Amino acid sequence: MKSTFAILACAALCSPALAVDPKAGTWYHQGTAIENGGLEDWGEAIAINPKGFVVAASDGAPFSWNVVRESGKAAASVSKDTAIKHGGKASARITVEPTGEADDTVGLGQHFSVEPNSCYTVRVWVRGENIISATGKPGGILIWANSGPAGDEFYSNQKSMAKHPDPATGTFDWQLLEFPVETGKNAERLGITLQLRWASGTVWFDDVEVVKREALTPVKSY
Repeated sequence: MKSTFAILACAALCSPALAVDPKAGTWYHQGTAIENGGLEDWGEAIAINPKGFVVAASDGAPFSWNVVRESGKAAASVSKDTAIKHGGKASARITVEPTGEADDTVGLGQHFSVEPNSCYTVRVWVRGENIISATGKPGGILIWANSGPAGDEFYSNQKSMAKHPDPATGTFDWQLLEFPVETGKNAERLGITLQLRWASGTVWFDDVEVVKREALTPVKSY
């Protein structure tokens, strides 16, 4: 019988029950790169999230990623998809049922170590199906990159960058979403969050990559 797992609501920051891979660490790990960026390795443990809950399929959650529910009341699921993927053996599928609510947001997040005052490139492959913004909201697929001090996973003192694919709603095949991120002088961590934000429908994420790059050297013109 197919079982389901719930992310329990928690009023304060508490010790989360994480989807842990002995080889990959946790969603808030000490490594210097994205782990399980192909979203192929999944476990049954579900992360506690202080703002809501999501019912995940029997695959559970992807190792090294935290299932995030910011708010909202719509039925939602996060699951492993081996039939529709960009590369490898699987992708992550997020589905939010339409309810008319304006604040339904579901996603996957991961934090890892980065260097301050540095440049990175974020690359994510995305695919959408029947994605509709909530009434009165600019909703759709959204990728967040947040850099800041260690331990600040809720972005209260972080430098943020957000990026929509084009389009962010509707139905479309796989496309590469790529954008630069610059860390600040106090940055120790980079958080990547893949979201279906203020919208209903289904989104697939796959082949997430964060690459450190050299800063551009200004050229003096005469």
